[in-house]
Amino acid sequence: MNQSDKVTSELSAAADNYWDYVPAMIASALRSNRDLDEYIHRYRALIDFGVAPTQLAEVGNSLPTLPKKNASLKILFVSDWMKHFIATITQKEERDRLMIKEKKLNGQMKLIIHDLARIQAERKLKLDAIFDFNEYRGRVYQQLINSLTMVDTIKFDSLIKNEAMSKGRYFGVEERRTLASERQWLNQQERKIEALLCMIEDRETRIVTTNMFAEINEKLQVQLELRRQIDTTAERRFALDEEIAAIPVDTISAKISEKVLKIKQLIVEDTTRVGGETGVFRRAKEQLIDIELLNSELLRIIEFDREIFANNHSTKFGLPAVLLVPGKGDGMYSPQDHLIILPMIPNFNLGESIASAFVSYRLYHDETKQLIRSYGRLPNNSTVTSPYTLRLQLVKSYSKWVTMEYEGYHVIDKDERAWFGQGMSPKKGDFYIPFEMLRGTLHGEQYNELTTRINDSLRNGNIRPEDLWFASIISCKRGEYEKAELQIKKLIGMSSDYIFAHFNMGILMVKANKDALALDHFTRFISGKPPKWWASTAQEFVVALKNQDKKA
Repeated sequence: MNQSDKVTSELSAAADNYWDYVPAMIASALRSNRDLDEYIHRYRALIDFGVAPTQLAEVGNSLPTLPKKNASLKILFVSDWMKHFIATITQKEERDRLMIKEKKLNGQMKLIIHDLARIQAERKLKLDAIFDFNEYRGRVYQQLINSLTMVDTIKFDSLIKNEAMSKGRYFGVEERRTLASERQWLNQQERKIEALLCMIEDRETRIVTTNMFAEINEKLQVQLELRRQIDTTAERRFALDEEIAAIPVDTISAKISEKVLKIKQLIVEDTTRVGGETGVFRRAKEQLIDIELLNSELLRIIEFDREIFANNHSTKFGLPAVLLVPGKGDGMYSPQDHLIILPMIPNFNLGESIASAFVSYRLYHDETKQLIRSYGRLPNNSTVTSPYTLRLQLVKSYSKWVTMEYEGYHVIDKDERAWFGQGMSPKKGDFYIPFEMLRGTLHGEQYNELTTRINDSLRNGNIRPEDLWFASIISCKRGEYEKAELQIKKLIGMSSDYIFAHFNMGILMVKANKDALALDHFTRFISGKPPKWWASTAQEFVVALKNQDKKA
């Protein structure tokens, strides 16, 4: 059998077997205790792209990779998804979090110890300058002054032991005797220190020196609290390590297989319905996904259907990730895993495949069913009685709306066009809102981090164009139009990369009744060859402004 026949035979035998084959590979790697990252990297062509096993040698280094920072939704290959799932089972993220916390606490401890040593040195210099050790009273306190650092050390040790006793730790007889002796000795030293401070005649000097002792005591308390947190974190990490080590490999493998089976069932059912295929191993030279194009398609649809993530689920769980899977078919949404699943070979084109998944996402999170009901009331849908047929019709129309209609081609009924325009796309007079600023795309800490970064950039004078752009969007959304105008003016002067800055400035000028400036910015926006829908919207403003000028 020659190589071509062998591959053909293998492809035929392996039909619908990719989703069984890959989990078995991962399970085998786990059982043999291999380095999973290295193993996945070695067989990435098979795991992520479904390349036939006998053709792995022909792939080379030509496989697509993901950018470090996606411009839109988080994109995952199958290997990324599996590693993330394994990390969830083994609580890797929790362990990494504990290690980072422990490292941070140890860093803080070093700073406190360094700070403590500095104050102790300053205290020694201060006391040495006050007392003349040639005099009798100076000689009396010289030994105490020289031993103050040791007093602090024993005091901290005593605090730790008291903490241990309060938590129920049992001390032996000798330990308890030592602790009692330390307490007695520390009490003696405290009385000597009080006497030492009373011997300082100058009031201001006495206050400064007393404050140094108080500051050192505060630092010791902070050091104790840090020691408490470090010990607690380390104990939790050690316990977690024991938990992780006790998880049987077969348990992990079984959970992976169970997870993959659910994804397989969803994909097989959907791709079969639309005439696609999944689970079939591919030839090495077949077309692979274009990640850059995928990112731009995702961004375009999300920015056009700007309310898609404005739902309770998004607020609670964040944005869905995009899982790229080998196979041919339309995109779909898996609510159980909160994933947009895209076969790497679309049935028609990538935009329609993504649109199919987004309609599934929208319908699932439309808790009141208002979306499908209002769509069903359109004249063209009045005779459709099957919810399934109505959903298929919505998928087709939505796909055309976010692809061909967006590009300026009128391919759907005018009632549908008006329906989409009313419920999903931006309205005439709306500002352009980039992905990061749409409702539902950033939550809590993410939004706070972004706004903090922007404010720091504007305040420090080290302004980046991106920060000015985001700041102007925030100002527009808040109705702070004069502030937004100043920010966009500065942005346009700094960079020519933000073509939509001219669109937003045009809207601002319309609101401010500055028609000549509005016309100028809309014209400059159109000359930058933006997406056709936005260009058409800007052109409507240009026509209206020119007609208004003629009337005047």
